[in-house]
Amino acid sequence: MGVIKEGKVSGLITINEGFAVHYPGYPSSTSRAIQTLGGTESILKARSSQSNKLELYFRPEDPYSHPVSGELRSCHNMLLKISKKKKKSSPINDAKQETDEFHADIVARIPEAYYFEG
Repeated sequence: MGVIKEGKVSGLITINEGFAVHYPGYPSSTSRAIQTLGGTESILKARSSQSNKLELYFRPEDPYSHPVSGELRSCHNMLLKISKKKKKSSPINDAKQETDEFHADIVARIPEAYYFEG
């Protein structure tokens, strides 16, 4: 488990790896975002393809919609799970003070990400 102190995360880096998609917009839900990327099958196909391109259709239900291509690039990112716990301190002058304690777990390393230009 990592700890956040003075704005810095410290902890052990996990061996788990993943990839990211820098989605160019604000989808209404995660399932809608996956649908516009062609579904999980298309994402897995793009991951195994030599072209390193991921297609995004903003309107997948429209047959005349043109795709936007995302390009796979290397990066040095990490996926963090950040949590906050309230910590009660000892009463001073009959007033209890609560402070927040933040924790960050490094879930996975992200060595590659898809970026959409334009």
